[in-house]
Parts: sequence; C-alpha cells; structure tokens
Amino acid sequence: MTGFIMISHIKKEVCGPCKKFINIGQSLLECEMCFLAIHTKCYKKASFSSIQGVWACDQCAKNNMPLRYNPYFPDQIDSDKFYDDEGAYDNTVIQKVCQVLENCKTYTVRDLNILITEQQNINDNNNVPPKQGKQGLSQFSTYFLNIDGNKTNFEHLNIELKRTLNKFSVIGLAETNIDPELQNLYTIEGYNGFYQSTADGKHKGTGVALYVSEQFNAEILDEPSLCSNDIESIFLKLSQPSSSETLTIGVIYRPPSGDASVFLEKFSQICALLPESGVRILGDFNIDFLQMNNNTNVASQFEDLILSYGFSPAISIATHQRINCRPTCIDNILTNDIDKATHSGTISDSIGDHMPIFEFSNIFFEKPVKEKHVKYYDYSNRNLQSFAQKLCTDLAGHQISNNFSCFVEIFNKALDDTCKLETPKVTKRTKIANPWITDSIISAVDRKHELKNDWIKSIRKDTPAGNPTLRKLFTDYRSVLNLVIKNAKNTFNCEKILENKHDRKKTWKIINDLRGKTKANIKPSFVIDNVKITNRRVISNEFNKYFNSIASKLNESLSDSSIRNSRLPSFLDFLAPANDKSMYLEDCSPDEVISIISDLDNNKASDIPVRIVKKVSHIIAPTLSIYYNILMKDGIFPEVLKIDIVARGFWTPLDKAYFDIRVLHPGAKSNENKSFDKMYNQHEEEKKRQYNSRIQDIEHGTFTPLVFSTSGGMSKECNKFMKKLSEGLSFRTQQAYPDTINYVRRRLRFELLKTTLISIRGHRGRFFQRPIDLEEIDLNLIADYRVKD
Repeated sequence: MTGFIMISHIKKEVCGPCKKFINIGQSLLECEMCFLAIHTKCYKKASFSSIQGVWACDQCAKNNMPLRYNPYFPDQIDSDKFYDDEGAYDNTVIQKVCQVLENCKTYTVRDLNILITEQQNINDNNNVPPKQGKQGLSQFSTYFLNIDGNKTNFEHLNIELKRTLNKFSVIGLAETNIDPELQNLYTIEGYNGFYQSTADGKHKGTGVALYVSEQFNAEILDEPSLCSNDIESIFLKLSQPSSSETLTIGVIYRPPSGDASVFLEKFSQICALLPESGVRILGDFNIDFLQMNNNTNVASQFEDLILSYGFSPAISIATHQRINCRPTCIDNILTNDIDKATHSGTISDSIGDHMPIFEFSNIFFEKPVKEKHVKYYDYSNRNLQSFAQKLCTDLAGHQISNNFSCFVEIFNKALDDTCKLETPKVTKRTKIANPWITDSIISAVDRKHELKNDWIKSIRKDTPAGNPTLRKLFTDYRSVLNLVIKNAKNTFNCEKILENKHDRKKTWKIINDLRGKTKANIKPSFVIDNVKITNRRVISNEFNKYFNSIASKLNESLSDSSIRNSRLPSFLDFLAPANDKSMYLEDCSPDEVISIISDLDNNKASDIPVRIVKKVSHIIAPTLSIYYNILMKDGIFPEVLKIDIVARGFWTPLDKAYFDIRVLHPGAKSNENKSFDKMYNQHEEEKKRQYNSRIQDIEHGTFTPLVFSTSGGMSKECNKFMKKLSEGLSFRTQQAYPDTINYVRRRLRFELLKTTLISIRGHRGRFFQRPIDLEEIDLNLIADYRVKD
C-alpha cells in the first residue's frame, strides 16, 4: 500500500516545446548538462544541438559549455558529415587537425605574449640551424581582423599590434571602407600594404586589405582577386630571396547582403586556382562555423567546399559576439596545410564586436639582419656647443700659413676632445614604430579592456544591459581615451614639423608621409621572355648581354651602304668650343664658404658628418677663406685633401682606412706597349709614395690605392677591396657571395661608363647649366691670378 502511494506522487516530465507529458515508452532526448528531457520529435523546436557528440539544450549550449567547431572530433568522424572517399586524410593528419582545433582558445594580450615568449625560446633552442647565426629564424604567423572602418579604428589597431610582442608576418583586414588610392594614409611600420577596390556604390561594409612584412617579396595574384557585391578578395604570392618556399595569402569578405549561392560559386573558382599547399585564406565569411552541425543549407555547402578542396579552418571558437546575442564563428583562417599549424585562437582584447584571430605555423624564414653600427662620437647638442666654443678659442690664436694640415689638426683635436667617446658603443639602429604610442597610452588601453570585461561580467538574465555604473564608467573612459590618442598623434606630428622647420627637405618628407605619398619597399619583378627571373646572377648576365649587343644591333640596322660608309661624327664634334681667353679669379670670401657649406648634402660624408661642419660653418669660414686665397696664390693643393674616401673599421675594427681612386685610360699614349699589370702597378706605387707614409705616421691608418681602368678592369689592391666589400654586403643582404660580387662589378662598370660620358658630354647639373662667357665677367677684380693652360 505504501509503495502504491509513493508512485502516485511522482510527477511526469513535460516536454517544453509541445507542453505534453512524456509517457513511458515514448522516444525522448535528454540534455546531458541539465538533464532536461523532451520528445525526440521536438528537438528542433527546443533548439537542441549535438556538439562534439554531446546533446545540449539551447541554454546549456550558451552558458555551460564552450561552443567549438571540430568536424574531425572522434564522435563526428563516423557521421555522414565527414567523408573521405579518396583517402586523402590519414589518421595522423586527422589527429593533428583535431588537436589544432581543440587547442584553439581565447587569449588576452598578456596570455598571448607569454605564449609568444615561450614559442620563441623553443624555436631558438631547437629550430635554428648553426649557419643562421645570431639573427636566427622568424616563425610565420597570420593575423586577421574585421576592422569596421579604417577611419575610426586604424590607430586602435596600431596600438593593439604594439601591445603584442610578436610581429606577425601577414595582417589581413576586412571592411576597411578604403580605396587603394588612399591606402598610403594608413600605414603599419615595417609592412607593405595591398588594398582591393571597394564595391561600387558602397561606402561602408566593403574593402579588404593585406599588410605583408617587409622581409617578404609580394606579388598580387589577379585571377583570384575579385570585387563584387557578393564577394571581395585579394591574394598575394609571398617569397623570400633566401628561401625557395613560396606561400599564397588571401583575404575574403562575404557581404551579408550578397547572394550566398554566387559567393559559394566564386569561392569554389578561387579554390581551384590556388596551389595544393602553402595557402592561407583569412576572412570574414559571415557563415557561422558553429552552426555547420545543424545542417543549414549555406553552412553545409560551405563546409563541403572547404573539405573538398583540402582546406581546414584553424579557428574553432566564437569570433564575433554582441551583448545579449549568441556568439558566432564567422571569421576564420583556412589553410590547406593545417598540419603545420602550431597555435591558433582569438584575442579577447578586441576593438569592436569582431575579435582578432591569429595562427602560428611551423614555417620559418630568415629574420632580416639588423645592421650593427659602432658609435665613436656623441654629437649631442651639449657636446656640439662645447665643440664650437673650443674651436672658436683655438682658431682665435692660430697663425695661418700655406700649411693646411695645421687647421685640420686643430679641427680634429677640438672634435675629439669634446665629442669622442672613451669607449665605442655598438648600437642597432632600430626605428621605433609609431613613437606617439607611449607606455602611458598602452597602459590606458589595458585599463579600458579591464573596464569592458568588468561590465560584460555583470550581464545576467535579470540585468541584460549589465551594471549601468560599470557600463557608464567604461564608455566614458573609452571616449576620453579616444581623444587622448587623437591628440597624442597630432601633437607628435606638429612637434616633428617644428623640430625640422629649418630643414625644408625633412619638413616635406614629414608632410608627404602624413599625406600618404610614400614608396613601398617592394622589389619589382624581372621578366625575360614572359618568364619571371629571380636568380640575381641570371639577371646580371642578361643585363650584360643586352648592353654588349647594342653596338652590333645598331650596325645591323644600318643597312644602307651610303650611311654605313659615311663619316660618323667624332666625340670632338659634341664638345663646347674652346675658350682661349684668360680667366681671372677673385679672392674667396667667408660668405661664399658659408654658402657652399650650406649646399652640401647631409648624407654625403665619409668621416665627419656634414651637419657638424654646418654647425660651425660661421666659425671656420673666415679661416678657410684666408687659407684658400693663400694656397691659390702659391699654387698648392693640400695633401690632406687628396684622399677620396675615409672609412673606419673596413679592414680592422676601430682603425681608419683611407682610399684614393684613380681611373686610367689604357689607350692613352703614355700607356702604349704596357701590360695591364704594369699600368696598375705603376699607378699604385705612385699613389703609395704620395700618401702611404703620411697616413701611417700622422693619421695612424691604412692606405689603399684604388686603380680602375675605363674598360672595367682593376688593380690587385682594388680587387682585394672589392672582395672585402662584397663579403660585407653578402652578410648584410643575406645573398650568395658570387651573386654579390658579380652585382658589385656590374655596378662599377655602370659608374665608370657614366663618369666617362660626363667627361665627354659634360654635366647637366645646376653648376654647369650654361658655359661661362668671359665677356660677362667684371675684370676689375681685387686680385688677378692668371690661370695657365
């Protein structure tokens, strides 16, 4: 009797969707998280879904378990959604893909930096071959974000990238709302930008772009790069001179308002054009990967296309989330060699509703070599003021004669006493990216993300808008921070212009950078007979063949015998008429010296920087003008000024190396019946007799004569110099030594040819725009120094 009473008090389960009792013997479905039961036939109305083989109601799927896409999960492989008709996937690949998708997770920037540091330590210890040296290898990585408008969010993107320790190899953007004509207004330091045109008639929700690290050469692929109302894409082929491996990178954006069937058709055509490996497709597809298990039409067809072309997603968790909305995975990175992926995930510190996504691959390229510079002098403003004062004092009691070396010694001694470092410093001139992004701005951005997280955590069923106080605190802080960021950049640019207001060239460079008038650091392609050539030796030899064939082809073109037998003009016919009249010179003035110094190029100096000379030009000009006048009267050219090149540390560290250049003409009468070796030795010995003893005893340096011939030959000493120079360039550019020395020699021949043409035809620079007419010169001069022919 008691048992009967107990059974009568048990309540029957009620199916939520149909509101009917679930009777014994009826087919039912139970949530494995909260054990809620429904009729099996009502699972669609109840929004039940199977995720990784686990049935869950809609509420549990949202709140109690992470949503993840993984068609390779063991419980999913046996279903009708996974197929392998041709055996393309073996167990090893499936396990690797499943592992990547299962390990995909959301990182904060702090967690991501920890991961990057650990990964770099592992790579430095295990994956760097000995031949790479200290520069090592860089791991290939990709980063994608739907930026939702460059105008409003691009500076925030720069800040977020600076917060991370990793320099991503490729950065993809969607919804830039920017045409290629304006792409130079939005630059990322150390990257080359490539933009696709925006869709016609759209000003928002359009535009894709790729930013590629400067260590890669990039070539746009026209066929898979499309722009329409249904799909937008841009694809690049990446390569590096030091590696034979090439990668294909692309960005695809599917506008939500477009035709899904047209998108799938175009996407299939793009996949058919791409290589079978080495492809990364970054994009906002506006197709939820988390809903592919529900057999919805578009999602299912898209998944079929991805798998059929051998691609796999690297992102398996939600990438887009709005407040009080279901999270979706609409952004992804597709690759057809996902077995090389090591880490992937999303970054929770997002700019908008879309979270940035990233992927690291087990692909390595050589890092660009950071050039080291040895700093011997400190040219700070304080030291330069001390230098100017000491130089002024030393020159005040200086007795001027025809010994110009005394002035050089006074100048060098004053510079060494005030600016020379006791111990040379080795520095790497690493340009700071976006200097206006200070540590305080980065800290403020960190605080903004903290406030946003606090507000989001306060969102519950009873308070769908979250804590209003926390929300207001976050939005107010964000508004103020946006103004601070904008003002920080404007202030930095204004200060930069004011700092260089006296340098017109630098001022215009700053203005052009702000206007986007900059040149991308991209090496152009070299095509011979419609075949792209990348081997530098082949390129050099083809150039050589072309220039050697010019004369023979010109002779062949002169088919008319009357023209061929006619007298060809001599180079003497092109020379200006000789002037046999006397020329008179007047004394040099300090103002003339100051004017000449001010016109010197700041970048053309071998020892003392030109800007240092300009700084003290008003001090040295009176002394230099007197020296010049005395030396002209006595017909003396100072020996110390005859050295062409001065370089420190070329042969041995810390020592100065002096070079003097001479170009001889083998066909001259003075060189008749002489071999090339004899000619070179004669000029080398003559140079050494002139300078070697003085440079060794007084300058304490080394002297090397560089003797070239107009035909492109060179002396033994010069050959040693070329080899040493090529070794340094080969290490610096990471090119093969034979290719480098071949390039240097070809470049030398071009320079010799240019010099010969200038000697024959004259220079067309501003100093030689017209010949001097002596009739226009006033002969009532202060001094009349006759210059003999």
